[in-house]
Amino acid sequence: MEIEKLKGLLKEANIPFRERVLMDTPQLYYPDMEYPTWDVICHVGSWGYEQGLLEIRIDQNEPTGYLTAEETFKLIKETIKGETNGKRRR
Repeated sequence: MEIEKLKGLLKEANIPFRERVLMDTPQLYYPDMEYPTWDVICHVGSWGYEQGLLEIRIDQNEPTGYLTAEETFKLIKETIKGETNGKRRR
């Protein structure tokens, strides 16, 4: 399951995230659900669900779907890098 792979990649890289159950599947997000920097899902209705792929939304923009764990991880790392370089507002 791609979301489980993503959890492993995030833990390995010491990237913080939170998890909750949404529609009987994990949803990963950071830092909170009110104003998430990013959130990732894979459930009925998400883009890529039928193929077991992930959907990510960054800064509440339009979601990007049909992603592997590795592709999603890369987007999260780019988002974090942008935050630490002062390119993102909170």
